[in-house]
Amino acid sequence: MPSPIPRWAFIDAARAVAIALAMLSHAFLVFEVWPALPQAPLHTLRLLTRTATPVFILVFGMMLELVYLRMLRQRGRAAAAQKLLTRALLCYAVFLADAALAGLVGWRSPLQAAAATLFLEGTRLGSILQFYALALGLAVPLLLLRERLGLVALLLPVVLVWSLHPLLADLPALPYPLHYFGAFLAGAGDRFGPNILHGATFIAAGMALARALTLSREQQPIAALLLLTVVLLPALAVLLDGLDRLGGAGFVVGIVDIRQLRWRNDPAYFGFGIMAAMLLLGLCALLLGRRSLNADGLMATLGRRTLFAFGAGNGALALLPALPEGWGLAPRLAAAGLFLPVLAGAVIRHDRTAGKGGAGAYAPALGLLRGVETLCAVLARRLVGLGRRLLPRRPAEAQ
Repeated sequence: MPSPIPRWAFIDAARAVAIALAMLSHAFLVFEVWPALPQAPLHTLRLLTRTATPVFILVFGMMLELVYLRMLRQRGRAAAAQKLLTRALLCYAVFLADAALAGLVGWRSPLQAAAATLFLEGTRLGSILQFYALALGLAVPLLLLRERLGLVALLLPVVLVWSLHPLLADLPALPYPLHYFGAFLAGAGDRFGPNILHGATFIAAGMALARALTLSREQQPIAALLLLTVVLLPALAVLLDGLDRLGGAGFVVGIVDIRQLRWRNDPAYFGFGIMAAMLLLGLCALLLGRRSLNADGLMATLGRRTLFAFGAGNGALALLPALPEGWGLAPRLAAAGLFLPVLAGAVIRHDRTAGKGGAGAYAPALGLLRGVETLCAVLARRLVGLGRRLLPRRPAEAQ
């Protein structure tokens, strides 16, 4: 019987902070708080909220190493692949709902919303789900390479991407309707960031950190030295280079404005993202120590229900009526401040109701969600079955 895969409390805590920052940013966007803020608090809050995406992607890399690689070794390739593909399809399903709502409320035209479902356009709030959906699918062959060749073999492609960065940065936008997809995949045209190729940097950094955490006490000094040499020092170097190139104020604006360093997939953005993610994870680990989170508490619930929180929060923001134009900063801040605890309450309610089978007025919605989850699991299982028929098996699996 395979041993249960443990949860890492500080990782759940970091994810909870990241989803709170992401939804704060989205609430401020929809309630038009950002334009009304004075510059100093605007830049401070924007810098904080811009850490959410790097944290999520880096933690995704950690989960590949801590959870999915272990699952692959204990339960086989098919089980790990099915789990990853199920999650990928769930992310895509949430994105489909996001695209449909964007078209319904007028954030995107019906044609743009339809194009978004084919990765030919983005949405206002949920475009990062496109990254997660594809990254989760690509993680299947990635894990197989990781198991067979080791972690170093996955770091080499990242080095190759950054070696080719001057060429990738000069790639022209692909012709319509592929212009968005080209940016999404490789940064052609500066319309999406972090793109898939450059975003693998966060994934590899997360996997390297997770690997260091799982080594024995005798091996950890060497692991810490390698992590410092391979991940932290390069990240700090490109971060300092960005500060030198842009100046302090220019760097802050470059991070705050999503269309600048992030969409250009500038190395300084990745240096900032890795250092910020490592800092948040380190603070969570330091504050928690060896303690576990209360399984029913807010931090633990948000940490394990990030996809629901993201999808439900964005959906609610899309459906809420626009605030009157004459409202000032205070009522807009109040609206955002009210939205966040209400969303947190809804996430907790969903978590507890889902765990007990669901009842009452929430039962139809819960039934729909479970139906989507079941459909994704069935599709993932069939995709894995198809793959096993088409691809050669290892001798151990063929017996």
